[in-house]
Amino acid sequence: MIATQALLVWLTVGATDGSVRLQLADCVPAPDLVYDLVGIEIGTGRLTDGDARVVVRTECTDQLLRIFVSNDRALGDRVVQDITERRIAREDVRTGGGARLVALNIVELINDASYVEERRAFVAPPTAPSVGAPVSATVSRPLDVLVSAAPTIRVMPGATPVAFGARARVALDFDGWTVALDGGFAQSDGTVDVGAVRTRLVSGAAVLGRSKNLAARLDGLVSAGIRGGWVWVYGRSESDTVATRGGSGPWFGPRVGARIRYGSRVGVALGVEGGWTASGVFGDADGERAGLYGGWFGAELAIEGRWGGE
Repeated sequence: MIATQALLVWLTVGATDGSVRLQLADCVPAPDLVYDLVGIEIGTGRLTDGDARVVVRTECTDQLLRIFVSNDRALGDRVVQDITERRIAREDVRTGGGARLVALNIVELINDASYVEERRAFVAPPTAPSVGAPVSATVSRPLDVLVSAAPTIRVMPGATPVAFGARARVALDFDGWTVALDGGFAQSDGTVDVGAVRTRLVSGAAVLGRSKNLAARLDGLVSAGIRGGWVWVYGRSESDTVATRGGSGPWFGPRVGARIRYGSRVGVALGVEGGWTASGVFGDADGERAGLYGGWFGAELAIEGRWGGE
């Protein structure tokens, strides 16, 4: 009975009074304050810069601050890595209470890690195959959904060189990749020697891109895809000697683009795009082409919302 009680006391003391070392990444705000707050909660005597029973590590990704404890242990002839972790959105860390939020999660993680150590003292490891490779845990960047709306401008050759319009976009951002769909409309008016020409078009695009965090709250994207839709071309003249007609049809072509975005949950994005009309619709205005053909260059300035994170 006395021996059993002594064992339980030893396990409790080991789980709660074991030494702790903090490894704080550069993205952790006010690291000295975090260190002090953790010390107040668990006891400053437990914190050490040397060997420790529990090592709390932190790691920064584009969207998250990871706080984790990892331990290698033998499982038969294999090496298994046990990971206990917590995640905090980077935008929450940047707020005024970011240091206290980080310290609170570290303290809770230390308690969780102590529980794992206590449980491991009572549970015997299962048998494992005689030969095996080390097992490690990986953490993927969470899926983000981005929705935006933007006015657009498009420059193209011919009698109607500048088109103004608007566009909406939905994108999925995950592990540095972006898949996006967008749709919109534009209209351009121009004049020729014999009258005027109006070009209207609706378009949609499917895009695959590679995204990267450039700085705090600043992301960049390069992408490629295809854009297409339907175009209408109308001619108009006040001269009785000029016959005018209109026409319409499908169009499409490859496109490449680049985009930068600043903000967190709500941001502002500036995008540029260039492409080539592989199949278009155009007419002849007394020797001058009018409609949609050849290359184009476009730009947009968008307001965008982001949902996702943990």
